[in-house]
Amino acid sequence: MKMLWLGFKKTILFVLLVIPAALSLADHHESALIRDRLNRIFYWQIADELKLAPKAEKDLQIIIDDIQKLRNLALEERQKCLDELKNLEKNISSQNAEPILVRYQSALIKLAKLDTDEHERLKKLLGSESLAKFYLVRESVAEKVRAALRQKELDPSKHK
Repeated sequence: MKMLWLGFKKTILFVLLVIPAALSLADHHESALIRDRLNRIFYWQIADELKLAPKAEKDLQIIIDDIQKLRNLALEERQKCLDELKNLEKNISSQNAEPILVRYQSALIKLAKLDTDEHERLKKLLGSESLAKFYLVRESVAEKVRAALRQKELDPSKHK
């Protein structure tokens, strides 16, 4: 019963603190604040669910933050390539597209490697059992955010 109550409290806290902010994205600064808030709640939920010691919790945050910074750089490079291809849309040739496609593929390779690196680093830190639980908690949090965003899309009264 106590575990059920803790899970309920976490869900309520998540809904009250995170979802409204995530649904009202206005600008880059605000979205960075929302992302920071989501991350802090995510780290708190992971540490609580996995019963992590403070050092392990800090190490987990460092790993995820490091990987996310690198992931963001690779995603930015991929988007730059797509933007360049859009600019060439009417004049695409093998000669002008090939260097962009090479950079695009490099960004894709970096993204795939980052997923593997994150997995290996987290497994080393957490072990197999806790890593499996980590993935389940992360998916649960992501599903809550997706559900809230879908609900906003379906509810016309939420649109401004």
